[in-house]
Amino acid sequence: MQVNNVIRASFGAGRADCLALLFWGKLDVVDIPALCELYALGLCRPPRFLPPWISDPRYLLAFLTFSLFSNRLNIEPVVGAVHQLLERAPVVQMPDPQGGQS
Repeated sequence: MQVNNVIRASFGAGRADCLALLFWGKLDVVDIPALCELYALGLCRPPRFLPPWISDPRYLLAFLTFSLFSNRLNIEPVVGAVHQLLERAPVVQMPDPQGGQS
């Protein structure tokens, strides 16, 4: 949750530029200012691997905006409707990709 909130707040603060720095390794979000300083001094290279969702800040911003909007919606009426829709449907047992049942 902390990382999610920092990512959202970074966009709000106009500082999405530093988000990729979180992928240098196992770091804490409070290390971001030091990471920015190290990068500015040329002591660190950009992270070698970035997950696709962080590679394009426009995608990430759109996803976070949708997520924030959808989390504010009251889905209780939908839950009730889906419950009624599925109450007589049999439970689906998909095979586990590792060989068992899920």
